Amino acid sequence: MKDFSNKIYTEGLIIPLMEISLKFLEKISIFYVIRLLFGEKQQNPPKEEIPESKSVDTTSQETKKFVQTALFVDIWILFNCILSFSFIFIALSSISNSWKYVFFIYGTLRVFEIFIYQLNVIFVHPYQDREQVYQLTSYRRMTVLLIHNFFEILFWFAGSYLFFQLLQEQTPTFALTQSFLQMITYNILLDENKTTLLSVCLLQIQAIIGVFMTILSLARFASLLPKPESKNHREK
Repeated sequence: MKDFSNKIYTEGLIIPLMEISLKFLEKISIFYVIRLLFGEKQQNPPKEEIPESKSVDTTSQETKKFVQTALFVDIWILFNCILSFSFIFIALSSISNSWKYVFFIYGTLRVFEIFIYQLNVIFVHPYQDREQVYQLTSYRRMTVLLIHNFFEILFWFAGSYLFFQLLQEQTPTFALTQSFLQMITYNILLDENKTTLLSVCLLQIQAIIGVFMTILSLARFASLLPKPESKNHREK
């Protein structure tokens, strides 16, 4: 509480409140729960403290290490990207509506998770520990993962529009096209007879996320990629 009071006097009220809010919202995430349950919470005790008669569960240790790796993050993103794309076809299938709602709720959590994480990456994580330099694995990898996140969000919304039958044409191609247009131009062809509070909310949320992903996240990290050298001496 004392640190928070000092921050208010030195940095104002908005930044400390934003940090607290985003740190809390970051925990409302399936990915966070997985890392919390299977991640390495504390260091292993020294060898001399482990009785010789007890065997060490190496499988558990390997699992704890794996969920903290970049490989697990890549698998997680690819899995969800494929799952979101499949939702487009599931929304049009004859499967039970209960399962479709499961996909919709999961997709909502994923979109929320991506949005909050990107806000933290830009506004919170680099300022958390002043004693250590905040580092990413690479700008290129971050940009590629952001592109995957962008399309995953696009797929989840496309599937949602089909599930609630909000579009003029109930086809995967039309849904993908309209979802993409909504992400980058705030322009979509809805069925006017089915304009509801839900459809308005979906449109506004996708528009806000689209602006954030394209202008802030993707543009920021794409600008950090290495600049190619030019053979034209006037451009050097």
